Amino acid sequence: MGAGVKLQSMTGAQLNGLFRGASAPHLLPEGFLRGRILTAVVDPYGTFIGGVCRFWLGKRFRGGAGMNVVTPGARPLLRTLAYSQPLERAADGNLEGFPFAVRVDKGWADPDIEVVALDYGVESNPSPLLRRLRDELVHVEDGLYLGKILYRVEEAYRPVGFFSLEV
Repeated sequence: MGAGVKLQSMTGAQLNGLFRGASAPHLLPEGFLRGRILTAVVDPYGTFIGGVCRFWLGKRFRGGAGMNVVTPGARPLLRTLAYSQPLERAADGNLEGFPFAVRVDKGWADPDIEVVALDYGVESNPSPLLRRLRDELVHVEDGLYLGKILYRVEEAYRPVGFFSLEV
């Protein structure tokens, strides 16, 4: 937990340095991981992330796929931003949506490191806006992951923020 507190106080440049010095975990994440947005770039793509971050709780991983978990209060905002995206109520009362595929891959912005890629360009994701997202995770320490949020503009992905996930 100590590194989690440390991540919150780091700048974007420091987070990027930590990300580049880490690598994919030996085992893919499974189950619910609590999330926190650490930075978001203020541009047309960061605005979306910034608006959603106060509702975002984390990610749930299941056998090579996953979903984002948000509070029930997120529904009105998410219906405005991604009207075609279904949100299903989970057993804990929160909402799940924004599916992604999970695989080990080379980083798009950092091709020299191996990451866990969370690819939103899956058939089960109806939103064209969200299909342009890709999150990349690296393992920081036991139970703690650092994620880079990327958004595809034409053929290139551009970084728009960082998040953490904790067991």
